[in-house]
Amino acid sequence: MKQIITFFLILITSIAFAQNGTYITNKDSEVKWTGTKITGDSHTGTINIIKGQLFIQDGVVKKGSFAIDMESMICTDITNEKKNSYFISHLKNDDFFSVDDFPISVLEITSSKMKEKGIITYYGILTIKGIAQEISFEGKTSINDKSFESIAKIAIDRTLWGIKYKLPIGDKGIKKEIEFEVNISAGKLK
Repeated sequence: MKQIITFFLILITSIAFAQNGTYITNKDSEVKWTGTKITGDSHTGTINIIKGQLFIQDGVVKKGSFAIDMESMICTDITNEKKNSYFISHLKNDDFFSVDDFPISVLEITSSKMKEKGIITYYGILTIKGIAQEISFEGKTSINDKSFESIAKIAIDRTLWGIKYKLPIGDKGIKKEIEFEVNISAGKLK
């Protein structure tokens, strides 16, 4: 609940600066995830970004915040409906993401810097399961006076966010690293 309140405080603050370049995410924004077993087998899926905004000044992302709807998590590579449903239920329960207790994750951008043309290094805080950790990542980004588009790759050590399979033997069979591809599409607030 604390993360939801923080997100809306950031949103209200950002709206006040609309004339300086506030961009609001649209329905095309999402997170693609990949989890991998130590054997090399992996599963992939998506999670919706339900709300988000960025404040841009002089072509630089000054801050931003994105609410990620963990309940919307789906798996895109398991075709058997029963196995897919079981797997997603397993990810959402207390074995991994505890979605009933933590339905929203938050990606907050605290600053950024241009690495090279079209590539920005972002600095921020990722909150999953109520645990906030600082992160940095790069994104291929395009900004103009009407829109913001970015594709960023983020890899995290899931154990730092308490994402651990409760059965120790099962947890050892899963790589600690989870990979995310964050696709942000946003329009300038008028």
